[in-house]
Amino acid sequence: MANFILPPSLYDVFLESVHFGTPEDARHTITYHLNGPPQAVTKAKRSLSHVLAKIISLRKRELLDLLLEPIVEHGVPIIGNAVKAAAALPLDEATYYLDALFALGWDVNEPISNAEPPVLRYAMLKRVIIDLTVYSLALHNISLVRWLLKKGADPNAPADIDYSALSIAVSRSKFRTVKLLLEHAQHSHNGHLVYYATLRDDPKEAMRMIKLVYKYNKPIDDIL
Repeated sequence: MANFILPPSLYDVFLESVHFGTPEDARHTITYHLNGPPQAVTKAKRSLSHVLAKIISLRKRELLDLLLEPIVEHGVPIIGNAVKAAAALPLDEATYYLDALFALGWDVNEPISNAEPPVLRYAMLKRVIIDLTVYSLALHNISLVRWLLKKGADPNAPADIDYSALSIAVSRSKFRTVKLLLEHAQHSHNGHLVYYATLRDDPKEAMRMIKLVYKYNKPIDDIL
C-alpha cells in the first residue's frame, strides 16, 4: 500500500522560513500569503498568530520588527502563547517583546486563555509550557511584576473563572511580592485569596499569608 505524504501546512511553511530563512526572506514568505485570496488570507493570519510565539521564543527581534506593519495592516490576532513566550525571556528581552505585543493590541489585563489569568501571573511562575515545551522562567522575581504594574496590570484581573495573578501569588510567591500586589489591589475582593493561601506547602506560611490578606481587608470567609 502506497504511503501518501501530505503537503506541509501553512504554519509549517512559516515556521521553516522563521527557522532557516533570513528575516527578509521570512517576511516575504509570510506577506506573500497575507496578500493572497480571502480564504488563503484567513489561513495565513491564523498561522502567523501561532508562529508569533516561536518568533519570540527564538528571539527573532529583527523579524518581528519587520512583521509589525503587516500584522497591523492585516489585523492578525495576537494570542496568549505569544505573550507567554515573551514572559519566559530574561527581563530586558521580555519587556521588549511584551511592549511590542501591547503595541499590537494585546491588553495587559487580557486573560491568556479562558482558564488563565493575564500575563502578570507569569512573573510569578518558575516555568511555563508553550506548545508542549517547558520553558524555565528567568523572571521568577519581582522585577517583571513591578514593570507590569507600571504598565497598568491589575493583580485582580481574572480569567473566565475567578482566578487571578493575586490568587497565584498568595499560594506560592514571596511575601514581598504579595504585599506589592495587594498594594495595587486594594479595592477588589475577588480571587478566593484565603483558599489559595491555604495551598502553600508550609502551614505556618499559609497562616501568615491569611493574616496578610486580612490586613488588606480581603474577605476571609468567601465561598468557592
